[in-house]
Amino acid sequence: MDALDTRSVLSFVLSVSVFMMMVCVGLGLSIEHFRALTRQSKPLWIGLGCQLLVAPACGFAVAWLYRDRPDIALGVVLLVAAPGGAVANGIVQFARARVDVSVALTTLNGLLCMALTPLIAGLGFAMFSDGSDALQLHPWRTVQKIVLLVVLPVTLGMLLRAHLKAGSDLMRLAHDGAAALVVVILAVVFVSIFDHLAARWLDNLPAALLLCALMLGSSHAAAAVAGLDPPLRFTISIEASIHNVPIVVLMADQLLNRPELAGLAVVYVPVIAVLALSWAFARRCGSVPCGTGAEHVAKHRG
Repeated sequence: MDALDTRSVLSFVLSVSVFMMMVCVGLGLSIEHFRALTRQSKPLWIGLGCQLLVAPACGFAVAWLYRDRPDIALGVVLLVAAPGGAVANGIVQFARARVDVSVALTTLNGLLCMALTPLIAGLGFAMFSDGSDALQLHPWRTVQKIVLLVVLPVTLGMLLRAHLKAGSDLMRLAHDGAAALVVVILAVVFVSIFDHLAARWLDNLPAALLLCALMLGSSHAAAAVAGLDPPLRFTISIEASIHNVPIVVLMADQLLNRPELAGLAVVYVPVIAVLALSWAFARRCGSVPCGTGAEHVAKHRG
């Protein structure tokens, strides 16, 4: 099998894996997740502001610092332009924070990204591409890819959940399936960009560390200034800082034909995992009361 055939197979496996992973995400969603938020719009507005403004601003700041390294700068731009990742929901749940807000933000951001991902990426590419690069994330092709690999499978998962009247066993299977598919996706990416990544892992690491620290800290500060309570601050910080790496990989590989731009995203995964899970573990060990949303609303109604 020649190099072209190998890449075609890897791209196909990547697309199928992302689709199936998002179906698993959809299986964990239902309308009930959002009912407790009907009287609480402020956390959603603050959360979306952090996802769509604060996180990209942090990314552009890091990209500017690495403007002499277009592979890193453009990788950062592509990462912060991507929608939020469903992994954030699991981390928020583990930390006993606001799962309802987390799920709502993931869903809303996934819909808004159809318009905003090409816009953010296009602005970043214009600012940080060197003279020889003519990178452009075509809006219509990007929307098609997001609809096909995010909106459609998540909707399918939600419909399956409603039809099957999903119980805890199916939810556990969906959660485990999504986690396994993330591993598959990262393995495919690792294989496809191994040469680039092996040579430049240490180059990407400081940028990934700085980006994660900025996103977590800035979004937490914004939520605090807005007067939100600690569980909401944590939830919004995690949501704003965790991005959908499989979508980043697909954009780099299939829309830009520059798979090496996914190198920063691959390094970002263990960095954000260590930081976010350490923070979540600290919250959990602190015996913070679990906030699913419904009981929070009920408490305030009382």
